[in-house]
Amino acid sequence: GDGSQQAAIVARGHVNLATTFLDSREAVLLKYPSAKDHIETLARAARPVLFGIDATKLDTYPDLGKFDIVMFSFPHTGVRNDDAQNVPSNQALLSGFLRSVAHVLREGVLTEVQITMKTGVPYDQWSLPGLLTEACALHLGSQHSLDKQAYPGYVHRLTKGTNFGSLSSVRDDGAQVYVFEPRDGARAPGARPVPLGELTSVTIVALVHAALTEEEARACALDLLRSSSAEERLALTVLNIRRRFERPNRDPSSQWAVPDTRQLNRVLYALEGERLILRGAPGSQSQKPKWRLADV
Repeated sequence: GDGSQQAAIVARGHVNLATTFLDSREAVLLKYPSAKDHIETLARAARPVLFGIDATKLDTYPDLGKFDIVMFSFPHTGVRNDDAQNVPSNQALLSGFLRSVAHVLREGVLTEVQITMKTGVPYDQWSLPGLLTEACALHLGSQHSLDKQAYPGYVHRLTKGTNFGSLSSVRDDGAQVYVFEPRDGARAPGARPVPLGELTSVTIVALVHAALTEEEARACALDLLRSSSAEERLALTVLNIRRRFERPNRDPSSQWAVPDTRQLNRVLYALEGERLILRGAPGSQSQKPKWRLADV
């Protein structure tokens, strides 16, 4: 990509963010002329921008750092969608990333990996959740639709950039975000990923935030349910709540603290047990219950 998503994240006030590109700086600017402004935005915010980082070999970069959240948006090897090698090449990319990413997750705190993908052919054929193995030490925690409004100014670009023509955007209606979490007690695998051949531009965004305590998550969830509109109170699933999460009274320069779905589910069911909130039936397109305040 051209860095517009990362610049949007910084514009929202997030800190402790690192942006990586597979290509060199020169190649990125050649593919995406729009990247210049976004990279400068990140540099002004003193956020590291790293080039030449292979998403399938994250364990080979000792200076990359450790993160609470790793985001891989619209991974694609650049192999044409109608090419017979599209599915196996992208499965190899995703498998390599899932095995490698455990090496850059912090230990002792709640962490997650978000992969955003388009839907339809050929993307559904990549069978992302099915690529999980014991070796990658992750499991699929949740899945939700991409909220583009969370990234104002973000434009999804073609993997090959200008491709010797105009710089086009990519339609990503219905894009899904897969949220992976470490298995309980899982450790980073010792084996290195199988090297993937030629890769075109891929982007990883890594965010670091302070983990919330159970009491903080409880207070935030109640505050959010109280402050939401009456209509929203009747239709907030755990994913709806999570996407709206913001630490109360936070310092404007600090990172938003967002609980993972496991912690938030624990909090919601505990609040139900205290009869402070009520659990409603799932909607027609979700298996997750809807939550509202008990006094609504």
